[in-house]
Amino acid sequence: MEHVTTDSWCVEPIGTHHQREGFACGEAVLDEFLKTRARKHREQNISSIFVAVPLGGSVVAGYYTLAERMLLFEDMPTALVKRLPRHPIPSVLIGRLAVDMAHQGNGVGKILLVDALRTCVAAADLIGIFAVVVDAKNERAKSWYQRHGFSSLPSRPMQLFILIDALRSRFINAVGR
Repeated sequence: MEHVTTDSWCVEPIGTHHQREGFACGEAVLDEFLKTRARKHREQNISSIFVAVPLGGSVVAGYYTLAERMLLFEDMPTALVKRLPRHPIPSVLIGRLAVDMAHQGNGVGKILLVDALRTCVAAADLIGIFAVVVDAKNERAKSWYQRHGFSSLPSRPMQLFILIDALRSRFINAVGR
């Protein structure tokens, strides 16, 4: 799977060479995770962690995590339950997505989100994945994800999802296939 590379940024799996010490996104729990637990989680296969670094650099400007998540059938919107089996629905969780304050507002968050969603679509070609899920930390984050096509689950308004089929269509249309 090719990760996003632009004229300025590269998204790649976290490695020992990535400089994480100075990362500060404004949320202490997200900073601490990157600095102290991210690589360990990757090594233990708890989650996959991908970082955005300047092209040719190693200082982390942002990161996201992916992990397995099962959505409860009962939490799904009424319009979808008619076509779903009555058991937990396989999905991928974007568990954390954070951008260093020095790079906020420069499109790094969108680059990370697009990379995460493309990674999920690629994984869905290999294993069953119905949707991508995020747990919004606050209303600002919820609004940001909604602007990128996510919808709230009816019974859990801070938990948002987007269907893999919608993503597949979006990316196929974007590249003209």
